[in-house]
Amino acid sequence: MGPAIAADSDESKAVEIGGGVVLQNMRSEKERKRIVAWSKDGGVTFGSAEMQLVDPRCNAGIARGRRDVLWFTDAASERRENLTVRTSRDGGKSWSAWRVLHAGPAAYSTVVALRDGSIAVLYERGEKHAVERVTFVRFAAEWGMGR
Repeated sequence: MGPAIAADSDESKAVEIGGGVVLQNMRSEKERKRIVAWSKDGGVTFGSAEMQLVDPRCNAGIARGRRDVLWFTDAASERRENLTVRTSRDGGKSWSAWRVLHAGPAAYSTVVALRDGSIAVLYERGEKHAVERVTFVRFAAEWGMGR
């Protein structure tokens, strides 16, 4: 365990993106954005943190799939709604492809790349409230990349 990467951050997720580089993705307690930082020494130290994707101060998920594609899930809004899956092919510097899994109320999510190359997401969602039910989806990586 090392020092805090960013003040007022929590519910962080780490993913190795190759070559010993670790991407840390964190929820901001003050801003409605995700905080990210990269480590070039396997997670011992991290460079400066930067704000990225919009986020309603909610837990999110990140995983590395085949061909070093990163998969990220969160409620892509300033409110807990619009559960979205995004992909990055540049180590999390940008997120180009995205698909909405649930446009209504949604909250915490987690994502995993499965052995067969497909992607699985477990997330909270509802019709009136973000935590009415938990939903599991599995899809081909091509669907998640907008193809």
